[in-house]
Amino acid sequence: MQAIALAFTRRSIRTASGVADIVATPGQSVWGVLYELDKIELKAIDEKEGNGWAYQRRPVRIRPATDVREQDAHAYAVIAPEEVEVRPSAQYLQGLLEAARERGLPEDYIAALAARCAVLAR
Repeated sequence: MQAIALAFTRRSIRTASGVADIVATPGQSVWGVLYELDKIELKAIDEKEGNGWAYQRRPVRIRPATDVREQDAHAYAVIAPEEVEVRPSAQYLQGLLEAARERGLPEDYIAALAARCAVLAR
C-alpha cells in the first residue's frame, strides 16, 4: 500500500484558493470514507471532480478500519499539481473538518487535521 498525504496542490478556478489532493509521502496516510457507487453515481462524481482535466480518478489500495485486509478502491488526484501548496480558504478547511467529524474518522486523525488546518489558515 502506497503512503499518501493530504496536500493542497491545486488552485480552484472558482475560489482561487487551494483544494485537496493526495500525494505520495512516505510514512503518511489519509483517512476517508469508502462508498460503493453505481455507474451513474460514478459518472456524476467524475464530472463534479473534473475527472480528466482537473483531477484523475486512479486506483488505490486501502485498508478499511474494520478489516486488516487491503482492498482496491479509487481516489482522485490532481493532474497538474502546483509546485508549492496553495493556501485553502478558511471555509474550505472548516468543511474538511466538519466532514471528517460527521463521518466518524478517528479522533487522532481529526486532531492532526485540525492542527494542520490551523497552520494553513494563518
